[in-house]
Amino acid sequence: MVAKMTNYIITFLLALCFLSTSCSSDKYSKQICQIDSLMKVLDSVNLKLNSLDTSVVQSYYKEYSKNIKLIKENFKEKNDEEVWSVITRYGLLRKPLRDFKDHYIYYSKEISFSRKQLVNLKADIKNNILTEDKILKYLKDEAEYVKYYNLSVSGLMENTQNYYNQYLELNPKVEKFLSKNKI
Repeated sequence: MVAKMTNYIITFLLALCFLSTSCSSDKYSKQICQIDSLMKVLDSVNLKLNSLDTSVVQSYYKEYSKNIKLIKENFKEKNDEEVWSVITRYGLLRKPLRDFKDHYIYYSKEISFSRKQLVNLKADIKNNILTEDKILKYLKDEAEYVKYYNLSVSGLMENTQNYYNQYLELNPKVEKFLSKNKI
């Protein structure tokens, strides 16, 4: 569903560019418009990436780590299936919560770099520095990167939101268990 939405957005923006430049006499106006559209998509991806507060995710990870450590150190009985089911599901949250910050930093840098590439490509086109073949190749490459970042960030945010919600569901149960067992 995210992939379809992404394709619709990119197609819409490119069609809008085509329509808005179809009467223009500038040789590369379509390519400039495509670059503008790709930058808008990158801005949208960046907004999506910034929609989750990294400090909140990090604080959840710290709380999670503290609780898991207490459980490992103090709880060895595996008789209660319900408790172990919650603890097992809770244990699966470690990697997504831990890795979110690294993914966030990576995609932030990549989006920023891709945006700079598009700005430079636009300037090179306007200054007639590149051949038509190079322009088309670079534009195609950048469009692929934008599509990749859009899909990747959408997936990351969807997964992180799911794990975030699981944490909000499971952490009170784990806290209750720790409190009840005076751990």
